[in-house]
Amino acid sequence: MDKWEIKPLISVGPIKFGMSRKDLHDLFEEKCKEFKKTKYSKNTTDDYGKFHVYYTPDDLVDAVEIFAYNEWECNISNKSKRNRKENNWY
Repeated sequence: MDKWEIKPLISVGPIKFGMSRKDLHDLFEEKCKEFKKTKYSKNTTDDYGKFHVYYTPDDLVDAVEIFAYNEWECNISNKSKRNRKENNWY
């Protein structure tokens, strides 16, 4: 069973929002399948089987969609803080 911590607006397990597609691919041994979610999609989506990763037009992680709920244990953290000066989340 996979165990991931979800930090809203920061990360889903090892996947950090804003990280590059290349850096994300380096995290996982398994290869993903790229596909266009719709004909209107501005970028391709990576299909890792249990989850999809969506990207901005600049190939930065924008969203993560998790499937196979019975094979995941997720802990949602509410300890995220916002640095208003730099407009960043940490």
